[in-house]
Amino acid sequence: MRNLGRKGMMDDWFDFLFTVIACFFILLFIGIYIRSAVDAKKQEALNQLEKTILVDDYLVEERFFLNQNGKIDVDTVDKKIENLRRFGKPKEVSLESNKFSAIEGG
Repeated sequence: MRNLGRKGMMDDWFDFLFTVIACFFILLFIGIYIRSAVDAKKQEALNQLEKTILVDDYLVEERFFLNQNGKIDVDTVDKKIENLRRFGKPKEVSLESNKFSAIEGG
């Protein structure tokens, strides 16, 4: 190995220091970006879960009313399911004489 002068050693030291600082800021930026993306997806998933639970509760109530008086409000149920739909292609499912919307591949 050859003997480097003081100027060469300082140049190598500043190159190393610049590389370490640049890597630190790049990793910091990537970490902040990933954390914000994960937080946004988490909030979206929680909102979707809350909507699903509300529709499930509504459908349980409708089933109770169906058992009580034999009537169900198909339009309201269809609207609730349509508002819940987020993924998948719509598919028609016939249940006796009524048609209900469902989600295929969702």
